[in-house]
Amino acid sequence: MIDQEVVVHLVSEGIYLGIKFLSWTQGPFDGPGGGGFSYERTTMPEPGAVGVVAGTLLLVGGAGARSFLRSKR
Repeated sequence: MIDQEVVVHLVSEGIYLGIKFLSWTQGPFDGPGGGGFSYERTTMPEPGAVGVVAGTLLLVGGAGARSFLRSKR
């Protein structure tokens, strides 16, 4: 999962998080101590409105930010 971005949806809070693990180390099998990891996290706003215009999915964020997703036919 290193260098792959995943999205986590916290349903009860209505929050979407983008998480990308950058590194992972494992601790020893035979003793105390542990490994570690590093990651990047971004918060993705929920869209304020969703619609389809001429075959394009339009997502409008609460602050007026827009994203366009087009499917291939």
